[in-house]
Amino acid sequence: LSDENRRSILQLLAEDSCSVSEIAKHLNIERSLVSHNLRILRQEELVTTQRSGREVIYSINKAIVSGEKNLIFNLKCCEIRFLS
Repeated sequence: LSDENRRSILQLLAEDSCSVSEIAKHLNIERSLVSHNLRILRQEELVTTQRSGREVIYSINKAIVSGEKNLIFNLKCCEIRFLS
């Protein structure tokens, strides 16, 4: 999570599930960069996917998230907190 784009993607997905195109538009970054960062987030099991027709919709992995006001990832090694 050292990459600012990854943190921004996670914060956006904490609000709502999105496609690559929606994330790219909202964050004003290239779709290829969004896809690259989502691939890394998927490998680390921070996000999940669901196919909707031709699109893939990305969501926060609810199995490792807690916190009502603040986004908290409960990882095996540590907790990562995003403060509102």
